[in-house]
Amino acid sequence: MPRRWLAGIGLCVLLSSAATWIGAIYDHPISTAIVDGMNTAECAAVGQLRAGSLLTSPIPEHDVCMPLFVYRASYADAASNVTSYRAWILEQRVAEFWRLIGYVLLLSAAISAVVAVSMLIVRRLR
Repeated sequence: MPRRWLAGIGLCVLLSSAATWIGAIYDHPISTAIVDGMNTAECAAVGQLRAGSLLTSPIPEHDVCMPLFVYRASYADAASNVTSYRAWILEQRVAEFWRLIGYVLLLSAAISAVVAVSMLIVRRLR
């Protein structure tokens, strides 16, 4: 019996972690438009703009540069190349994961407790 409980708890922790990580990936996707802008020669000037300077930066002439411009202007810690952009996205995902995993595990524990108590009550009534 205890072995089944441990397996159930392990499964809940695994599913909670997976759901939280998938949620973090969904909330912080890698934008191909931003990556394309970083790789395009026309957007080199946008990549050199000071991060977080939306009001002082000129709007780019090329449409392909607009997502990169909005990203660079919106975040004070915005990355300027693809490698650092992907690292920044990963940092955002990990931060969200650690921020939410406690709540998800608590919710999972509450649901597991309700199921366990329900199973015990059904067994006692038989």
